[in-house]
Amino acid sequence: MTRSCITVCLILLTACSKGSRQTNGNKNTQMTDSLAQLQDTDPAGNSSAGDTAATRRPFPSTWTSLAAIPHHWIKLERDSLGYLIYSPCDGGTPRIYIDSGYVKIYWQIGGPDRYSIDKFTRLKGNRSFYIGTLMDTQFVEFTAEIKDPKRKLVLWTFYDMKWVMTPVEDTTDFRLVDNPCPHQMLPEKKFLPVEF
Repeated sequence: MTRSCITVCLILLTACSKGSRQTNGNKNTQMTDSLAQLQDTDPAGNSSAGDTAATRRPFPSTWTSLAAIPHHWIKLERDSLGYLIYSPCDGGTPRIYIDSGYVKIYWQIGGPDRYSIDKFTRLKGNRSFYIGTLMDTQFVEFTAEIKDPKRKLVLWTFYDMKWVMTPVEDTTDFRLVDNPCPHQMLPEKKFLPVEF
């Protein structure tokens, strides 16, 4: 009787722990899942298998060639604790992709906008690069400069905007702040301005 009672208890404990892991609304589990999704797909759902943590390179202080420049970037925000990836209630985390002769911007809402690359070159002792693009008949200039290689921060400027970004492959080095709104729209969180 005792042996069968212990067996039943073990079976119930195992079943309960599996069930709680599957239905647990733990934020840390959701954050891990969200970060994995950020790394594995672009906003259009395309796989970015080449940019996984297993294949990630150390972050450089300069880019030795154009080929060394990461092609998938994600926007960072800053609060009193440092830089983070913000997942907004409305829309998605902004990203920039350099792919097949185009720069694609995935805005928080809308997009992507696709710009045809006209010129792509490194600047300032290889700490930055310049991309001249065309969208329809408009010429748009992008620059990206390594601002802090230890923290993996790159300042992108285009139009009248400044975005601090990091390669998508480095998303696990940043906190994920989620603003979920499953049933109603919520105000977006406010962050500190760009420091560079």
